[in-house]
Order: sequence, then C-alpha cells, then structure tokens
Amino acid sequence: MEQNYPNLMTPITFSNLTAPNRFVHQPMECDDSIDGFPSGRTLDRYRKLARGKAGITMVEAVSVGNNRARINQLMVDEEHRKGICELTKAFKNVNPDSLFIYQLNHAGQISGEFHRPDVRESQVVRVYKPKGFDNKPGKMLTVEDINEIIDAFIKGAEIVYDSGADGVDVKFCHGYLIGQITRPANDREWEYGGSLENRLRFPKRIIEGIKERITDPDFCLMVRISMDEGDAISSGETITGGVGTTGPESSEHSLDESLETLKMLADWGVDILNISTGIPAYNADTWVRPAKPPKTFDADDPTTYTQYHHLAYSLTAKKLDLGLPVVASGFSVFGKDIGKVGENAIREGYADLIGIGRQTLADPDIERILSGEANYCVRCRGCAKLLVGQVPVGCIKYDRESRERLKSL
Repeated sequence: MEQNYPNLMTPITFSNLTAPNRFVHQPMECDDSIDGFPSGRTLDRYRKLARGKAGITMVEAVSVGNNRARINQLMVDEEHRKGICELTKAFKNVNPDSLFIYQLNHAGQISGEFHRPDVRESQVVRVYKPKGFDNKPGKMLTVEDINEIIDAFIKGAEIVYDSGADGVDVKFCHGYLIGQITRPANDREWEYGGSLENRLRFPKRIIEGIKERITDPDFCLMVRISMDEGDAISSGETITGGVGTTGPESSEHSLDESLETLKMLADWGVDILNISTGIPAYNADTWVRPAKPPKTFDADDPTTYTQYHHLAYSLTAKKLDLGLPVVASGFSVFGKDIGKVGENAIREGYADLIGIGRQTLADPDIERILSGEANYCVRCRGCAKLLVGQVPVGCIKYDRESRERLKSL
C-alpha cells in the first residue's frame, strides 16, 4: 500500500505529534448521543472509525454549552466530562496510534428550538440583527455572554485534554457561531463587531486561552475554517456579507479577509489548518459536499484540480507558506479515485492531508478505500436528510437501519 501511495501513507509531524498517514476522518455529526453523553451506538461508531486507521480522526461537533443544532448532539462541559473520557477511551483502546481530535462548537443562530418535553432546550442566539440570508430571529448576545462562551470553549478543551485525546479543533467553519461573528455582516457596534480586528477578537481569545491553559506540546490545536461561505443559498438568494465578501452589504467575492485570518491563526499558535467552504444549512450541495466533481476535473491530471473549489482553497492556504499543515476537504466525491486524487494533491502541493466526511459513514477503512474494495459513498444525500430530520445518522446505501429510519421521516 505504501509503495502505491507513498505521499498519502507517509507520516506527518506537527506540534509534537505524528499522524501515521495523511488521511483525516472529518467530523460527521450523527445525532445519536443521550442527553449529550455518547450512547452505545456512538461508542461503536468511533470504534469502527478507530479500526479505519486514518492518520487523524475528528470527533463530530461537540457543543461547549446548550446552544446546539442537534437534539442529540454530544456536549462537553463539567457535567459531560465522564462521557468525553468514555469516548476517548473507546477509540484509543482500539487504535492508540491515530490522532483523536475533538471539534468544539457553539451553534449560535443555527441552534435548534426543539420544544420537546424529553429534550433539553437549546436557545437560538445571535450576534447581529437578522438580515439578508441570515435572518433567523434569536436572543442578541451581550459582551458578557460572549465572554462566558469563550470560557466554555477553554473549559471544553481542558476536559478533552484530561480525557487523553490528542487535540481540539475550534469550529470556525460552516456558519456556526464563530463564522457568524467573523463574517462582514457583523457590523454591529460592539467589542466583537465592525472591523476585522474586532470580529476576530472572539476566536483569538478562545485560541489564546486554550494555548495558555494547555501548554503540553503533545496536545494540538486545529482550526477548521470556511474560507468562503458561498455566493448563494439553495433557494437562489445571494449571500451578502458572508465570509468571502467585501463588506456587510456586499456579495462581491474576495478572499482578502480569509487570508488575513489564516495569518492571524498562525500567529496565535494554531498547529494545523483544516480548509473548508460553505454553510450546510444554506448551500450544502453546491459548496460543502457536492454530488460530483466539476466536468472539467480529471483525476489523472493535477493541473485540473483547481477546478474543484475545495482544492483551490487549500492550495491558496498552502501558498501563504505559514509553516502549518493544511487539510483539504471534500474528497468523498471522488469515490474509487480518492487515493489517486489524494496522492496527486499532496505530491503537487495542494495540501498536506486530505479529508473524507461522507465516506466515513459508508466505509472509513483506509486500506479498503485505497485497495478499491471499500463501500464507496454514492453522494445520495441520505445522510444529510437524516441529520436535518434530527434522527441518528448513517449511510442509507449500506445500512438497512438508516434506510428504514429515512423512510419513517
């Protein structure tokens, strides 16, 4: 396997850690916890991911408080410390070599109002007044609220560290709270709005706080970031003021702020950059997880790889030469060509690691993926429909229970 894919199967060292290969199991929310604690199904999923032996396995978005997008989302706070420790142990007992990194998140205005007596409520909160594509009403956060959320991120990282995991990812992508507060649309006159410096103050304090609290070089800090939130939502409405635009009322495309943000992340001590795009709640099928590569894309010709936006953005991040490893997203779309495209992408400098998300639900086993024997994701959107339906998520192509669950929605 190493002979056929020398770049993909070569270890990579960053911070004080070594990932045994260049695959990343990206975080895939599966909505199967029990009141924020991992269920038996959750633990079995991560044991299966452990057996898949990616260089890095990321834990799906774990909420640092009760503002969450999923009814049965995992949570990390003092109350849920035992669950985090149990999940880390389940993974590491199967595979102590792969790096295990938790994604920390706060859903902000994408929080769900569940209104069920058996489910803990999750309040919708906002950082600027509803407008444009981002118009869901909610409670306006105060400076005091934001400072408490910063503390919750730092505490969450500390709990993850205590569990024996290898690091945390601060979720800067896909339109959740950090994305909401850092986009140009946040022109609110307050400590965390207006200028880019003000908008970046929130993630800066989270990242620097984590680095100050946890000084162990064997614990890494990743950021998964949307370089661009897209040009339109699924209804066709133009995105104005999103990440990747030039101002609060603008739809003009520009990566200037995103590139400046990447430079700042490096200055703040981030160890690895995980590059993504889009907002699943608004443009999942075009920006976040497309069903097929562009027509002009040729897996055998790396000169065409810039036609695929995920690889174009990871290349842009690489060209900044920040000294940090860069993860490229969206490789599930390539099916049996995942290995070929990944090998070429690393060799040609598009990225240092490659991320698979939907493919991990179909089959996370790296050896099988590279051998051509895996159950490959067919990009049918079934898993996304289950997530939107607020029920446990699985691959409807290869898992009968998931198919039946989808039929019942």
